[in-house]
Amino acid sequence: MITLKRMSDCTWNEAMQAWNEGFQGYFADMTMTMERFTDRFGMEGLSPALSVIAFDGDIPVGMIVNGIKEIKGEKVGWNGGTAVAPAYRKQGVGKVMMDFVLDVYAENGVTVATLEAIRENEKAIALYEQKGYRIFDRLVHLKQNGKLQLPEAQNFTIQPMRPPQVVPLSFYVQHAPWQTQALNVRDAEAAIAYEGNEAVGYALYKHMYNEQGELTHILLYQCVGMGAQEREIVASLLYHVLRSNVECARMAINLPEESTAAALLQEAGFMVYVSQVQMRKEM
Repeated sequence: MITLKRMSDCTWNEAMQAWNEGFQGYFADMTMTMERFTDRFGMEGLSPALSVIAFDGDIPVGMIVNGIKEIKGEKVGWNGGTAVAPAYRKQGVGKVMMDFVLDVYAENGVTVATLEAIRENEKAIALYEQKGYRIFDRLVHLKQNGKLQLPEAQNFTIQPMRPPQVVPLSFYVQHAPWQTQALNVRDAEAAIAYEGNEAVGYALYKHMYNEQGELTHILLYQCVGMGAQEREIVASLLYHVLRSNVECARMAINLPEESTAAALLQEAGFMVYVSQVQMRKEM
């Protein structure tokens, strides 16, 4: 018989077992060490009290991790991963966990429930649609290694900022994927593009260095421009963020597939390595 417990009533070892076994045979490698798993809760605003683990007797066989935040006046719930052990798939474990999670959201006054799902995972998407979620965007993860050819920034002033400083911008993307939002990315940096005194674009990103102080990875989370010169604004921000002349690994995380940033990056040689759908449910 399947029983459900909040993760806060379980051990971290039980949670780790539920996560790693639940993602066996998945479309991407989602398994984690204990250090990565526990760090993720702090980095991404996830909560053990809002997350659920399914048990068969004493054996953890499924899990959904969750977070809740207020974003520009809306209380938003995020499903940060649904995992079911292979032997328990197609037995309704995912459905009962989703019902539990939606009840938790309702108890906590959530008005919008969100998640992302691998585009090829049609069974999971069908389950979410059955529970009232709808696809509202298509996302891509992009990557590139080595030096990069990008046009040099022109006509715009790029000012380094802290991520919270982009949130008040009138064109800040309120419903960006949870992991790419300005207040959710640990150790992120930001830049705002100005034309004269007017803010016309922004980027959220992270530069990562090794022990020798060498830049090894650049992660791009958002890159947005406004108005008739959107393409030029985004190109200027990308030039600022991506350090064309440096040999390093570059990744763009969950960019909207139809965005100008995604188009420019693919023109510059970035390759798609994961495609997702972004889904939401009005509570």
